[in-house]
Amino acid sequence: MASKPVDDQAGRGWKALVVSGTGLFRSGDLTGAARMFRRAIRLRPYEPRTHYQLASILLRDGKAHEASRIFREATRLAPRMAESWHGLGLALHASGDGRAALSAFRTCVRIDAGIWRAWQSIADITPSEHERISALKMARQHLGKLASQPKTDPATLVYYADALADMLDFEEVARLIAARAAAFPDPAGSSERQARALYNTGNYQGAFRQMTSALAATRPCPATRQDLDTPAALDVLDEVCTLFSRAGLAAFPASGTLLGLVRDGHLLAHDRDVDIGILQAGAQRPDLARFIRRHPGLMLERRARPGDRYFALTCRGIAVDLFVYTRRGDHTLCGFSDLPGDIQWRFAKFSLREACFGQLTCTIPADPRRYLAESYGPGWTRQDTGFASAISSPALFETDPFARAFYSAGRARAAIRAGDTAKARALIHQSPIPIILQGERTHEMNT
Repeated sequence: MASKPVDDQAGRGWKALVVSGTGLFRSGDLTGAARMFRRAIRLRPYEPRTHYQLASILLRDGKAHEASRIFREATRLAPRMAESWHGLGLALHASGDGRAALSAFRTCVRIDAGIWRAWQSIADITPSEHERISALKMARQHLGKLASQPKTDPATLVYYADALADMLDFEEVARLIAARAAAFPDPAGSSERQARALYNTGNYQGAFRQMTSALAATRPCPATRQDLDTPAALDVLDEVCTLFSRAGLAAFPASGTLLGLVRDGHLLAHDRDVDIGILQAGAQRPDLARFIRRHPGLMLERRARPGDRYFALTCRGIAVDLFVYTRRGDHTLCGFSDLPGDIQWRFAKFSLREACFGQLTCTIPADPRRYLAESYGPGWTRQDTGFASAISSPALFETDPFARAFYSAGRARAAIRAGDTAKARALIHQSPIPIILQGERTHEMNT
């Protein structure tokens, strides 16, 4: 009888620690939250949910190895607790063990097929294209069921729209947003999603119209844009180019990345990402999607497919834009997709040669000055932070004016959200189709 008051007291103390830890986590104090959950585990070491919560906090705090150990303990305590297996997979992947991570994700969906995030995690890292597409279909199916419920959480609609886009079902994305626009959480964000869906069907005029609506509804934000971490980006450029070169692919710094190296001797701090080209050797495009997904250090967009000519990926937190350059007669072309009218550039045919930029040795176009003049015009030697090659490059070829205008509006919206109204204004003025904004911001953006 004497032990029960002690147990009750311990239970109350455990609950208080969990409540306190949860509050600290929500306020952003990860260290304090982890401390509370560690104390809770000491009081009740047999509670799998507490282990799961601590491991999730540690993973959020970048402590992937320790999170893996605690997620494993949660799966030992409750082998049928599916979310612990998903968390374990995320922690293992963050620790660099992709094979074990994939096994954990598969275990998760075997226990509970309704955990759509785990299906997407499988799609992110599996080397099998068949398994990847099957996983994306399962994620779409389960999110579709959730989205069809009478009182759907607005965030679920966003996840469902993105899952449809991952399956390249862009027409359905556009229909979903048009039918349920009022249910989406952010009018500007839903307009942008609809615009991107329409763009990917080839309806550039409709896409431009929707993106202009999104731009008009975007409120200016305090300056949040951070310069590119150029030392880290240079390391990523070297790493990715070396990976492709060792695989027999002709990789080279392209676009703004090459501009910074040739003109300034270093990467451009105001750039958003690293641009890399792959010079196609034969008539068939290399299967870059498969190569990228097999490398544990590279993360590729879910909607990327084998045979694409453009890939958006990340390497150690740095965004990388990868373009396949294809020879056609006396020219070399690259672009975003094979849709007629989409953004693409045409250059005089070029070969590659080796060049050194400080500690970096890489291949570049044999005549980089000609390539840059074709990309940016004769003024390429002068800095112009507002220039956007998808909108104003002299090398643009067979590109629909509304596709260029779509990028003017979309990138202007991104600039406004980053607090850079001067850049937004420059992007709007580059549009080949006038962007007329109504309301209180008409003078601000159109003058």
